[in-house]
Amino acid sequence: HSVLFRDELKNWFKKNLGKYERNRIPQEIFKLKKEDLKLLFESMILGDGGWSDDKCYTFDSLNKDLANDFQILCLKIGYGCNIKKEKIITEFGNKKYERTNYRCGISYERKNIIRRHHTKSVNYQGKIWCVSVKNGTVIVRRKGKPFISGNSLYPTIIKEYNLSYETVQCPHDDCIDNLVKGVSYHVCTHKMGIFAYVVGFFRDIRVKYFKPKSNDKSLPEEQRNYFNTIQQALKVFINSSYGVFGSLNFPLYCNPVAESTTGIGRYSIKKTIEKAEEMDVQVLYGDTDSVFLLNPKKEQMKKISEWSKNELDLDLEEEKTYQFLALSDRKKNYIGVYKDTKAIDIKGLVVKKKNTADFIKKIFSDMTEILRNITNNEEFEKARIEIIKNAKENLKKIGKPNIFTLEDYAIHISLQKNLAQYDKVIPQHVKAVNELREYDINRVKNEPNKDKLIRNINKKYNKGYIVSFIKSKGNVGVKAIKLAKFQDIDIRKYKELLKSALDQVLDAIGISWEEIKGIKKMDAFF
Repeated sequence: HSVLFRDELKNWFKKNLGKYERNRIPQEIFKLKKEDLKLLFESMILGDGGWSDDKCYTFDSLNKDLANDFQILCLKIGYGCNIKKEKIITEFGNKKYERTNYRCGISYERKNIIRRHHTKSVNYQGKIWCVSVKNGTVIVRRKGKPFISGNSLYPTIIKEYNLSYETVQCPHDDCIDNLVKGVSYHVCTHKMGIFAYVVGFFRDIRVKYFKPKSNDKSLPEEQRNYFNTIQQALKVFINSSYGVFGSLNFPLYCNPVAESTTGIGRYSIKKTIEKAEEMDVQVLYGDTDSVFLLNPKKEQMKKISEWSKNELDLDLEEEKTYQFLALSDRKKNYIGVYKDTKAIDIKGLVVKKKNTADFIKKIFSDMTEILRNITNNEEFEKARIEIIKNAKENLKKIGKPNIFTLEDYAIHISLQKNLAQYDKVIPQHVKAVNELREYDINRVKNEPNKDKLIRNINKKYNKGYIVSFIKSKGNVGVKAIKLAKFQDIDIRKYKELLKSALDQVLDAIGISWEEIKGIKKMDAFF
């Protein structure tokens, strides 16, 4: 039998197939019925899948994005799927080639239940996010394993909809019909809740006073920084305040408040997107608490804001205006250039001030600087080529003498507690401090007043001490900069650190790390 293709389909196959590094499951496919998705699953298993010794299906791909898509496909049809990253070495003649493979393990029968022996207590310093609401649901992943969670932040909704522990599900009979959009709870119409009042007050003074002042060019920079510090602090408070009502540890715990916030949020964003599209404004992306619009006119923005106030009882705030915006395929990563200040805005910026080596910060800064003057697609394509070139050159420079100094490789981290308190898990920077301490003690052990000197040394290396160290070869993995030599540098580790720092920006502008490493794809030989 012969098969005839329409020109559009033929051109799509020609453009999108045969390039494994760019292969993806189109997003439209995920909207199909479950039985159709099962057919796709079975076909992919017949292609690059198999049956493992663990008596479960597996699917292998050299393309990380395709593996992620396959995991979503499995979840859509009700199968568990974990992703494991592994190295594959193949020989071709006298040469060896190393590739990264992503193996998806599929379970459709085994129930994954977390029991007490699966958990343990650990010392931890950092952010902990507690989620216990049923709305705003997203799928997140830890070490390749997916699980269900939720997240949403809506201080404006709390204020406008009078959400508080004493107003949601109030006892008044005449309030029962005042239902919250998106959930089945009602809100009091007799009084304003204390939580709605406080959060609303802080939200209003931030939006109407401190934030405009932080951007007021007529004010001195020092004063603008002062206002910016306050508005950022207020933002942290109001954005985190909703979550406490979903926490059992909060004295005023009231899960209906948290669920009402996310329920209204999802409903409002959905309706805002529909309204924008109805007005022929292109929606690039809708998040849990924001909408990205492409080149809306001022009158369109005004009309949407007025509609939102009338229909949703919400004041929509124009948060950011970019002259250039790059969204990753996953949308959660993006990089933009502000239209007025030309400042770079990267969501979830991972390059910190102290715990990132100076040479990486310099490379990162140079890369983002290239993006600053982009205003159209032609400039973007030129910038993309320049970024790939610069990243390749800098990747090759790592570990080469007379380019970056030993100090450029230094990582600076302070001790968060006294040395003696690090008794179980020993972080790498603490290992570097222990090495320094031992070195200093050995230097004075033959001195007549050694006891006093050793006490001073022990007092020096305690909470608050900032240690500078490099990632080094060997079992310890670190070496204090004071004791290190250039040849101690672990080149592989620093290449990984550079990748981590640049990946978020590269992902947003559609550049894979394989392109930076210069790995040739199979289709380059044909």
